[in-house]
Amino acid sequence: MRTFFLDKHDIIRITGERFFKRGYDYCQKGRVYGSSYNPAINSWRGQVRGTETYIVRVFLRMLPGLSEKEIRELFKIKA
Repeated sequence: MRTFFLDKHDIIRITGERFFKRGYDYCQKGRVYGSSYNPAINSWRGQVRGTETYIVRVFLRMLPGLSEKEIRELFKIKA
């Protein structure tokens, strides 16, 4: 399997600036909650309070070897 590192600019290119800004804003305003990390599949799951409440799952295959604490610090996710 090939591994790639994505930075902020890569994510904006993939999602578009509008969706990146919305997700970042939701996270900064505390509208992402119930986040949990599954080390077996290296993914985060959380609920987002937008117009409706919905579940998002992000697979972090591009960050092998990082601990849950390091990932929380990297993305500024509150425990």
